[in-house]
Amino acid sequence: MKNTGSGFIHGCGKSRGMLPEGMTPEEIYRTACENLARDVEFVFSNTLFGGFGVIADGVHEASALCLRHVWEVCTEKLQDDVVIMAPSRDLLLFAPKSDRKTVQSMIQFGEQGWLQSEHRLTKRLYQYSRERKELTGYERD
Repeated sequence: MKNTGSGFIHGCGKSRGMLPEGMTPEEIYRTACENLARDVEFVFSNTLFGGFGVIADGVHEASALCLRHVWEVCTEKLQDDVVIMAPSRDLLLFAPKSDRKTVQSMIQFGEQGWLQSEHRLTKRLYQYSRERKELTGYERD
């Protein structure tokens, strides 16, 4: 297995699900995240619903969900936990957890994006905890 610099990991074996010799799942994940962070530029923008969105290349926006440092920076700047929604591969939204009105607006916006997308992911919500530095599921009120 090698990182070719193109953002792809090559040499993952002949059958699907087979790990390259000598690599753990954690090492594969770390390499994939390093490739993603290196090869895709993520830009954060304000949204019409009052929260924030991630802009990349139209394919990898939801992949930012995997990058812990992105959420560490966002929660520190906002001084709050964030609620995150990835309704499609090209749509990643987030809002400060303490701003319930904006979170509700984000959910409505994200559900519309999910309905209109050809590349749907999920309507599930996540939260990133500033204190615990972890991503978990978020239960709607």
